[in-house]
Amino acid sequence: MRALAFINDDVPNDIQNTWNRYTKRTTGLDKMSLLKWLMPLHAGPHSGPGGHLGLFDCLVHGMSASANHHANSTSVSLTPVVLLPDLLIVMAICKEYAEAASDTSLKSQHADDDDCEYAIMMLSVLAFRVYDSFQKKSMVTRDTIHRFLTDVYGEDSYKRLEVRAVLDKMYSSQDGSVLSALSGSQFCHGIAATTVDG
Repeated sequence: MRALAFINDDVPNDIQNTWNRYTKRTTGLDKMSLLKWLMPLHAGPHSGPGGHLGLFDCLVHGMSASANHHANSTSVSLTPVVLLPDLLIVMAICKEYAEAASDTSLKSQHADDDDCEYAIMMLSVLAFRVYDSFQKKSMVTRDTIHRFLTDVYGEDSYKRLEVRAVLDKMYSSQDGSVLSALSGSQFCHGIAATTVDG
């Protein structure tokens, strides 16, 4: 034991500090590091008009499941961090959805539609997390989706006939009544109702 204490005393402070930094915290990307990794330099979000910084705040919050859980378990509020496992899961969800949506050869080979439905459901869960990051109430209102559409596609984009038709279908319950907000499962069911032939 004395030998270990002696060795630790001989380690320079800079190396001890670096070791402590990497062994006592989880490796991940903060918002700015993630955006630099995701976006080309010339297309980076900014806080000015048309900068979409609020949209990316919601994206980072929606992707940082583990970091948010860790932050809630301590008395100190931590900056959202997207951990490497979270990032890999998000990338896998997007890849699986892209393959299911674009690979028409699967249909010709009589592939099971369950793969496509699973990909849609997983992307719906991710989309709900991102939309819910706006108000953090575990419910997504139609107004929240209007705000996202306005940020991405411009004013009144949500008033287009085809967009309204999709949102009307999403926010309709099975008995035909109109819902003001959707829980996670209702949101996923609403997405499935607009994309999967029943």
